[in-house]
Amino acid sequence: MIGDEEQTAIISLLESNVELTAVAAVRVLQEQGVLRANISHSTLSRFIQSQGLTSKERRKIEEKEKTLKFDFFSPLECVQSDVMYGPLIPDEKGKKRKALLMTFLDDATRRILYGRFSFSEKSILFEKGLKHILQSQGMIGRAYTDNGSTFVSNQTRRILDILGITLSHTKPGRPQGKGKQERFFRTVRDQFLRPLDISTVKNLDDLNARFNTWLECEYHRSPHRGLKEYMTPIDAWVAKASHIKPVSQGVDLDRIFLHLLSRKVYKDSTFTLGGTLFEAPSILSGKRISILFDPTPPVNRVLVSHEGRDYGYAQVVDTYANTRVKRSSSRSSDLQSEEEYSELPVNLTATNMGAK
Repeated sequence: MIGDEEQTAIISLLESNVELTAVAAVRVLQEQGVLRANISHSTLSRFIQSQGLTSKERRKIEEKEKTLKFDFFSPLECVQSDVMYGPLIPDEKGKKRKALLMTFLDDATRRILYGRFSFSEKSILFEKGLKHILQSQGMIGRAYTDNGSTFVSNQTRRILDILGITLSHTKPGRPQGKGKQERFFRTVRDQFLRPLDISTVKNLDDLNARFNTWLECEYHRSPHRGLKEYMTPIDAWVAKASHIKPVSQGVDLDRIFLHLLSRKVYKDSTFTLGGTLFEAPSILSGKRISILFDPTPPVNRVLVSHEGRDYGYAQVVDTYANTRVKRSSSRSSDLQSEEEYSELPVNLTATNMGAK
C-alpha cells in the first residue's frame, strides 16, 4: 500500500522527469527520506499503470505539449476546452449521478478561465463558459477542442463565426496540445478529488464551490513546470496581461449568444418552439420568421424578426392551448426538444445580431 503523500511525491517526480523510470524514482525518494517503506514491484507497477505514468505514456504527453509549446504567447490567444468525468454526486432529487467537469484553459499561462461540474456536456454549457470569459477577461483568438467534442454544436459554430473566433480541433491520431488539458485533469484528480471526502459533498453547487476554492487558492498559486521559470499560472497571467485584447465596443454579447432558428407562422399567428406555443404579431401570419432565444430552459422569451426587422418578443400562449397543439398532427413536425435546438443547419445567418 502506498500512502497518499508518497503517491503525490512519486507522481510529481515522474511528471517532472520523463526519462526517469518508476523504480529509479522510488530509489531517489528513498534516498531523500520521502519514502521510508519498501514498495514491491507489483504494487508499484499497478500504481504506475493506474495513474497513466508509464514511460511510454509520459513521453506521449510530453510530445503533445511540445507541439504547441511555443505557438501561443499572449493570454486568450488560444483557449483549450475539454471535459473530465468526475465523482458521483447527488442531484436535486438525491439520486447520485456522474458529475462532469468542463474547463477552459489558457494555453499561454495555464490559468483556468472557467471550470464547472455539471451532469451533462451540452453545447449551451460550453457557450456559457465562452460568454463568461469574453465578458470577464477579453477577446478569445482561438478555441481549441477535441475532434469528437459533443459540446460544439452548429449554433456554437455560428456564434464563434460571428465573433471571429477560430475553432480548432485535435487531429485524429495526433491530438497535439491536448497534453496540457490531460495534465490539468490529472492534477484535479490527484490534488483536488483524491483528498476530498466525496461523502460530505451535498450537491453540484457544493462541489463547484470547493473546486473554485482549490482552483484559486492552490492551483493558480502553485509553480507550474510547464511555464517559464516555474511561474504560477496567476503570475504568468499578470505578467502578460498587457497583451489581452478587449471585446470591441458595440458588440452585444447577450444578443450574439442567443440561438437562432427559423419558424413558419401559422394562419392563427402562432408558432412552436420546444413544444411550447408562441404568438407572433398578426402581420407575420403565414410568413417564415427568424427567432432568437436563450436556450437555457425554460425558454419563455423569444425575439421575433423578419427580413432584418425586429418585431419584439412573442407571447407564450396559455397552457390549455399548448396541450391542444401538441396533439395536432399538422404542427407536430415543428415540435423540438432542447437537444434538437443546436443541431439545426448553420446557414441561418445572423445579419441583425449586433456584432461589429
